[in-house]
Amino acid sequence: MRKRISERTLLALCWLGGWPDALIGTQVFRHKGSKKAFIHKVYFAARFQAALLCATLLLMWQPV
Repeated sequence: MRKRISERTLLALCWLGGWPDALIGTQVFRHKGSKKAFIHKVYFAARFQAALLCATLLLMWQPV
């Protein structure tokens, strides 16, 4: 019998860039989809990474 992956591990993977897979997985496998706290944490990771990407791109784009 296979062990289940803990929520902490799933969220760690989300923070490492796996949030698109987490959102797809909640729909396809119907796992953790009803856990509102988990979904909010995944969306927070996605928003944080998008903001970080935007900030990085703005800092790289320096008009001459």
